[in-house]
Amino acid sequence: MVLNRSTRLLFLCTAMILPLCVAISFTASWMGAERTHRTFWVGYELFDYQWDFQVNVPAGVSALYLWCAGAVWVVLSSQRRLGQPTWPMTFGAFLIFMGFDEVLMLHERLEALLQVDWQLLYLPVMGFGGLAWLAVMLRLRDDLKPARRALSMGAALWVISQILEFLQWKGAVKQPGYTAYVVAEEILESWGTLGFLLAAIIVGRLTARPSGSLPR
Repeated sequence: MVLNRSTRLLFLCTAMILPLCVAISFTASWMGAERTHRTFWVGYELFDYQWDFQVNVPAGVSALYLWCAGAVWVVLSSQRRLGQPTWPMTFGAFLIFMGFDEVLMLHERLEALLQVDWQLLYLPVMGFGGLAWLAVMLRLRDDLKPARRALSMGAALWVISQILEFLQWKGAVKQPGYTAYVVAEEILESWGTLGFLLAAIIVGRLTARPSGSLPR
């Protein structure tokens, strides 16, 4: 096995953090603890000065996953045995940026400022991230198929989450099933990011072996 039992168990537990938060939030709402529910989903000021961070549980967990995945890819890219580091480093930097986007609410702020759907505004950003993802995929040899599968799974979950994001709104009007869309979107996006992290860990383990090096 590429990953040992303890690593797989750790990933499973990590993947269940956000669904557990969702369960706590909606249980609190059902019991009438509306403040607890709002803390999970609406957010609160973390720092009361110019940085103006807005944090809620889904955004915080998602950002943490993104930073971890991005950092591992950046570290991997600095290893000489991986060959040309440009694309793994670029992919890692993209994930780190998206983590800051989560907590700084950059896409929401741009949308409010320009009155244009953020998914349209972020097409160049997502396109660049997709290009970096594809370049990394193409550099993984056949002996790194487990990493390819994890990267593919991560991308597929991200795409589905963005479709759900699109379905949440029609203009400025929330659509029927909005809450279900939001919950599914947050969970799938976070699981997609964990797929990217899993792929990086697999690459790190396999490239530590002589037969698992990447082409230069």
